[in-house]
Amino acid sequence: PRFTREMWEESLNMIPKIWESETFHWEGKFWNVPPREVLPKPYQKPHPPIWVAALQPATYQLAAEKGIGVMALGVNAPSVLEPHISAYRETIKNANPVGATVNNQWLSSCFGLCGEDDKAVKELCTQSLKTFFGPGRPYFQDQKDVYSKLLDQWGGVPDHLTQNFSRFVEVQGVNGAPSSAVDLSGGNALAQKIWEEFDAETLAERGVIIAGDPNSCIESLKLHEATGVDQMQFLMATETVGHEEVMKSIEMFGKHVIPAFK
Repeated sequence: PRFTREMWEESLNMIPKIWESETFHWEGKFWNVPPREVLPKPYQKPHPPIWVAALQPATYQLAAEKGIGVMALGVNAPSVLEPHISAYRETIKNANPVGATVNNQWLSSCFGLCGEDDKAVKELCTQSLKTFFGPGRPYFQDQKDVYSKLLDQWGGVPDHLTQNFSRFVEVQGVNGAPSSAVDLSGGNALAQKIWEEFDAETLAERGVIIAGDPNSCIESLKLHEATGVDQMQFLMATETVGHEEVMKSIEMFGKHVIPAFK
């Protein structure tokens, strides 16, 4: 694992050269490739835009330095991502691109669901989100302070929950937001309890989920638009949301939400 980042960086430098060269050869720290013709090659010239899936600010910074796009896969409030997007925009102006062109696009991710019943759809999307991040998930087994981190990613503890848990939660955190990271008695179990009570309306108002009727989805998306993102992607199909609901949501986004941003 200690070589993973170095291996990734070396392969990142190799791939555009494989795409562009008739005959490719490489001598590096981890790989040595004798002269070879590597097929197939991409149809797009000089090559497709390069992206990196990213969860950490360090990866956002690295992407900017290397002139590649960011697919921010963590579920964050746009207010939390905004300073990272701004820093990415500034750094990429002086990129040393690994490819033939700079891809300066930023994609943000969140759970999304659109339907006719505003309240019911928000509740379903919130249930889907919380099921995905729920206790016992294998992708969280070795992580500490999962729920404290999620609360920070979602913009901090809401005022009404701060009042309920004020004895345990430091009220001032990063960027002036209520902080969930400091817990005076209950450890991560308390953060999980606060997280469980995070309500659907607050999640939608903060843009953590894009959910509800078309008007609600448009308003939440405007929060992301204001951060300067280029693209959004939604996770709709989960074990909580049925196929018919997903298909209806896709139709509603296509007919009523996307046109508002053209």
